[in-house]
Amino acid sequence: AAAVLLGSGVAGAVPPPPETSLNTCQSTVRTAAKTYLTNYVNAAGTCLQSIASKVVKDNDPLNATVASSCVLQFRYLEDSRAAYYSLSEKLANSINAKCVPGGNNTHTVADILGPGAGVTEPLQAQDLNGWCAWFGGDGSVDSLAEWLDCITASQTCAARAAISTQYPRALEWLAAVRAVMTTLTPPATDPNKISDAIAGLDAAAAAIDGPDADGQPNIQKYNGFKVRAVRGGL
Repeated sequence: AAAVLLGSGVAGAVPPPPETSLNTCQSTVRTAAKTYLTNYVNAAGTCLQSIASKVVKDNDPLNATVASSCVLQFRYLEDSRAAYYSLSEKLANSINAKCVPGGNNTHTVADILGPGAGVTEPLQAQDLNGWCAWFGGDGSVDSLAEWLDCITASQTCAARAAISTQYPRALEWLAAVRAVMTTLTPPATDPNKISDAIAGLDAAAAAIDGPDADGQPNIQKYNGFKVRAVRGGL
């Protein structure tokens, strides 16, 4: 469930000027997006490498051990438990903590978007209107939430492109391990563990395969991405 996330602040601290606050937001976007991209590629890559070790090195069929490893990794991409478990939620939380105005975040949403900014040098996120439409946006970045969606979608697309080139048999192997994953039984204390991981795998595989679903990488125009995350309503 979504909740309002207030800007970060330290009691008694003197708030920084808007320019400093805005620069902190920009820096956080850079580092958080980089972390998300790296962790996404690592999660999928760890699964695929465990498959490669079994198939390529040992010439053996996939087993429950490999499937369990992939469940653990793809759960990072889709997690229906409380907020902040999935990589996309962690990305959103990091960015919101430094970009949502309030507390020590003394900049405004206008300073981020551009029009009506109070600082001399805004971030001009609204200039990404057309570019973000390629990643599923509506052609108008007029809120922090829409910029966040664009950031997440673009980094997700980059991660999937990386995976598809690093592992030429990615689609074949993901389909094979998925079949084994469906035979696993989730723990009673975490009944959605397997289904969450399969959902994360399916989303990645479908995007890599593309609309023609021919079993070959064909990443085209992003078909939309909305983060299940706390955005503070901005």
